[in-house]
Amino acid sequence: MRLKLAQYNGKRRRFEGTFERFGVKAGYKGPLKTLVLLNVVDVYTREEVCDHLWFTVGKQLDRLDLKEGELIRFYARVTQYLKGYVHRGEDNREVDYRLSYPTKFAKPILVKANRNWAEQHLIDDSIPYIALKRVIENGEDRVSDSLIQTGEVKKNK
Repeated sequence: MRLKLAQYNGKRRRFEGTFERFGVKAGYKGPLKTLVLLNVVDVYTREEVCDHLWFTVGKQLDRLDLKEGELIRFYARVTQYLKGYVHRGEDNREVDYRLSYPTKFAKPILVKANRNWAEQHLIDDSIPYIALKRVIENGEDRVSDSLIQTGEVKKNK
């Protein structure tokens, strides 16, 4: 059960996951292409919300030309559904949570960075503190735009 998603039930959020592989499922008019994302995290909190997630591949996902291990960023609404089955009067269903109505699929862009660049943006306040902290403290030389665009603000505000 995806309990971490329960707190966002009914809300639209931004998520990010790592593309693993394509798959196929049966559809009414023939087979449908699917894909699985691993380690799906809430971009705003950086908290992992589920270990994997399957999506049907539509036009947006097909255009991304995905390779194994690439990050995908998207918006989706958290909804609940009944998981399980009913057999001969025995009800084995339980409420679980999923990501519905996904939109705006994109690959995060990595921005080249260095300590001077990060310190300058700390001064002018144009990039969230958490993204800059990784460059300054950990010596990272790239910052994902998903960190830059999370809407987080500096802690001292």
